[in-house]
Amino acid sequence: MATKNSFRPKSSPAWSIWLSSLITFVVAVSLFSEAGARGDDRPATEYLSVVFENDVFFQEDGGYTNGFGIALGKGTFDEFDQDNTPAWLLPLVKLSYLSRLDNRKRAISYLFGQVINTPEDIESEDLLSQQQPYSGALLWRANFYAVDTDTTDRIALHLGVVGPSAKAEESQKLIHKLTSGTNPRGWAHQLNDEPVVRLEFAHSEKLWQRSLTGGLGIEFIGSAHGGVGNLRSDIGAGAGFRWGNHLAETVHTATDLPGREVNPIAGVGERRWLVFVEVLGRYVFNDIFIEGNSVKSSHGVPLIHEQLQFSYGVSFNLGRWAFIYSGARATKSYKNQPASSDFGAIGVTYRF
Repeated sequence: MATKNSFRPKSSPAWSIWLSSLITFVVAVSLFSEAGARGDDRPATEYLSVVFENDVFFQEDGGYTNGFGIALGKGTFDEFDQDNTPAWLLPLVKLSYLSRLDNRKRAISYLFGQVINTPEDIESEDLLSQQQPYSGALLWRANFYAVDTDTTDRIALHLGVVGPSAKAEESQKLIHKLTSGTNPRGWAHQLNDEPVVRLEFAHSEKLWQRSLTGGLGIEFIGSAHGGVGNLRSDIGAGAGFRWGNHLAETVHTATDLPGREVNPIAGVGERRWLVFVEVLGRYVFNDIFIEGNSVKSSHGVPLIHEQLQFSYGVSFNLGRWAFIYSGARATKSYKNQPASSDFGAIGVTYRF
C-alpha cells in the first residue's frame, strides 16, 4: 500500500499520453484504410469517432470522472474474413455464434481510450480508506457485430493496463488545469500496474416499433449482456426507447452507453436525429476500479453487486458528420459511497 512519502518514479509530462494517443490514432487510421483497400470486392462503409466523457458536465468530481476514446468502425459486410478481421482474432470470431447467425450483416469497430476513476475527495493527500481508489486504465476494445433490421448481437474483447502506466494522473491534472478544476492530490495511492482483460457478450432487440407521420418513429428496445475478466465481470439486462426520424436506417449498438460507439446515423441522409433513454440493471461480480488490484495488494473498498444505470441523450447528423450528447446516472457502486455517479459524454463521428 502506497504512503504519502513513498518513492514514486518520475512521470512523463502530461502531454505525452495525448501525443501517444495521437500517434496510435494515426497508425490505426493507416492500417484501417489499408485493410479497407484490400476488400474492394466487398465494399463497406468506414467510420471514425471521437468521444469525450467527464463529470465536469455535472460540476462534480469522484467515481468515474473522465474518459477519452477514438473508435474506428467498418460495416456492413456478409462475413468475417481476412480482409476485415485481424488475423489473430479471425479463428475465434469464425468459431463464435456471430458467424453462424443466418440472414445477418456483420460489422467491426475498434476503440482505444483512457478512463479515470477517483475518490470523492480529491483534495486530500491521505489514503481515503472508505472511498474507492484512484485508478486509470488504457484500454483497447474490439467489437464484432451481427445485425439485421431488428436485432444486434455483439462480442467485445477488452485488453489494456491499469495503473501508473496508464498516465491517468497526468491526464487528470492537465484537464483540471485547462478547466480550472481542483488539483487532485491523492494519486500516490492509485492502483498498481496490472494487465486487464474482459470478454463481453451483448444482445439487443426491437420489442415494439411504430411509424408516425413525417418519417418519425418510436422503438422500444430490450437488451441483455454478460462479461467476464479481471477488469470487470457482470451480467445485466435493460430496456429503452428511441424516438426520431428514419429509425429503420440505423441499428441499436447494444452497448451500455450509445455515445461510446461509432454513431450509425452519420452520412445516412439529410437531417437525421433521434432521442434515446435507457435503463440498465446489472449484477457485478468483480470490478478492479472498486475492489483494487487482483494480483498485487492495493487499496480497495467493498463492492455493491446490484447496480442500476439510467442513460439518455440526443443525436443528429450534418451530412457525413454525426454528433451525440449523452448523460448517465448510476447508483452507488461501493459501500459508503457519498453519492451516485453522474457524467456526460460528447461524441463526433465521421462517415467516409
